[in-house]
Amino acid sequence: MHYRTFFYAILTCLTTTIISPATASPIHGKVAQISYVEMKSSADLETLFRNLHREGYGTVILRIFHNRHDRYLTTTADTGNLPDAGVYFPTEYAPVIQDLTTPAVEQARRYDMQLFAWLGTRRADWLPPQNKLKDPVTDRLSLYAPGSIPYLQQLFSDLARTGVNGILIQDDLVYRTHDELPAGVNVQNYRGYTPEYRQIANKRALIINQTLEAILDSVHQVNPHCKVWFNIYYENGTNPDHALMWLAQDLELLAKLPIDRFSIMSYHRQIAQELNLSPMEAVFQTARIIKNIAATVGYQRIIPKIQTEDFVTGESVPLTEVQALERLLPPSVPVAYMPVRRTP
Repeated sequence: MHYRTFFYAILTCLTTTIISPATASPIHGKVAQISYVEMKSSADLETLFRNLHREGYGTVILRIFHNRHDRYLTTTADTGNLPDAGVYFPTEYAPVIQDLTTPAVEQARRYDMQLFAWLGTRRADWLPPQNKLKDPVTDRLSLYAPGSIPYLQQLFSDLARTGVNGILIQDDLVYRTHDELPAGVNVQNYRGYTPEYRQIANKRALIINQTLEAILDSVHQVNPHCKVWFNIYYENGTNPDHALMWLAQDLELLAKLPIDRFSIMSYHRQIAQELNLSPMEAVFQTARIIKNIAATVGYQRIIPKIQTEDFVTGESVPLTEVQALERLLPPSVPVAYMPVRRTP
């Protein structure tokens, strides 16, 4: 018996109720999520894909947005005159730092790999706080502002036109508790969240779904075969009500959309720190989180992320922890390794 099959059989055999309007597309090889890689020339981009291909990666998730204080993902060493925020693909709707996506698509095809472009939504640092689409307090796109959803549709359409195999939507498509909260609203009382706030949270979840639906429609109009993955927080697998109240993520509502896969931010080291667990306790907790989310959307529509670097210390996560989590997952479930850092 395959070791992942054996350990998964030990972990769970429960029957689940699944909301699944879509069948996810197959994934080629291992999945690498890249937030940053140092490159100084276009040749370095080719070297990056060649090296990833040699290491068994068949799918690459590449960050193609740049917020303030991010490290530049360019093929030039001179970044002094670049915008402090923008994107890495051709568009009229954000400053273009460099078109990195088009040559990355070419390199992915050259090595028979799939390229997913990873793009943000509400944060949009490239738009000034006074922009009419933004909430001036949070400096984020207000999905209630007329024009915000069409703006995102246009931005994502331009990305889809580059010919990417897929798009990963960043984890900023959420509404946190106090984002654009009307004055005088009490969030909680001694009984918990107030009915007034619950109504607001449900409306937020609805507009997030409407935004996603609009993005999906626009992407598929220009690139019908482009797969869309959506980042979801691990709280959807520990306390779905908290995920709704704190983030306005309603997994049952999201599951009804034709999202190809839900990208679970199942970072076990982060979970260990936030839930006061040891690393190995967090590995088992993370496996339970993934199972709980799959109970709603289906195993065939998830791609859990396995953390390879401690986000606090910057140190590599021991291979024993990575392998322990791999063994606890069903053999058929693909995973993305985050972050994968390769210097050409």
